[in-house]
This record gives sequence, structure tokens and C-alpha cells, in this order.
Amino acid sequence: MSRIVLGVDLSDVYNFNEDLVVLLLDKLLKQNKDICRCRSCLEDMYSLSLKLIEPRYHPNSLIEQVMKGYLERQAEFEVNAEKLVMKAIKVVSGNPHH
Repeated sequence: MSRIVLGVDLSDVYNFNEDLVVLLLDKLLKQNKDICRCRSCLEDMYSLSLKLIEPRYHPNSLIEQVMKGYLERQAEFEVNAEKLVMKAIKVVSGNPHH
């Protein structure tokens, strides 16, 4: 899908949580082997996690400036994000769509 508005390409805007959620899902699912890992469940866990975690959208052109602020709060943010990803895993595993 094209992300062009009035001739401006917006595809450079990125939610930094996407990579974090992938890492946390991988980590938490390795620790909880009894949870379904089918494509449908993984997609639901990923989507719900991103909905639960406060978004961090920024254009990649500002990554250096943005990352300075994130690094100061990253440890606290990751702890909270891990709790929310675990919540998403529990919600989806408790009510799978397959």
C-alpha cells in the first residue's frame, strides 16, 4: 500500500515498538512452551501487544535525536512493555481465533 499524501512519502515513519514486541514475544514464548504458536495466534499476540503499548512513531530521519530520549527511559519502558506483551499472550491464548 502506498503511503503518499499530497506527494509526500510517509513510509519513513516507524513505530519503534514493532521490533521490541517481536523480541519480547520471542523471549516470552520460549519461556512458555505450552502456548499456541500458530500464525493466527502469533499475529493476534503481535497486534494486541502493539495496541496495548503506547506507540512511539517517529520518522527515521530523526532517529538520532529521538533515541537519546528513549535510551534514558528504555529500561523502564521495556519492563512495562514486557508486562503488556505477556498480557496480550494470555488474552490470545485464552481466546484463540482458530
